[in-house]
Amino acid sequence: MSDSYNKEDILDILSNLYNNLSPENYSNLREKILKSANKIIKGSNPLPIVNILIDELTDIIIGNIGYDIPSVIETTNISLKHWIKKYNKGLWASDYGSLYGGNYF
Repeated sequence: MSDSYNKEDILDILSNLYNNLSPENYSNLREKILKSANKIIKGSNPLPIVNILIDELTDIIIGNIGYDIPSVIETTNISLKHWIKKYNKGLWASDYGSLYGGNYF
């Protein structure tokens, strides 16, 4: 993917999520956010990474219906979906294969 997207935009979204999650209750998610940000910083196509994070956040939202969760989870989920809509033209199918560990292409 070309750098036609603004890396700072996505990293700001991830940073906001990371900084507003409780380390005690969301340590696994915080670790995934750090790993994702690191991959993006190193030049990986962010679209499949962001899609996986959207899935994670959606699972948290659905799994906690009726319970309080930090609002930053819901707002980040929406922000990431808007970001995907803006940049979805640059997605490479081969990135999904490499991201999931398979050599599909």
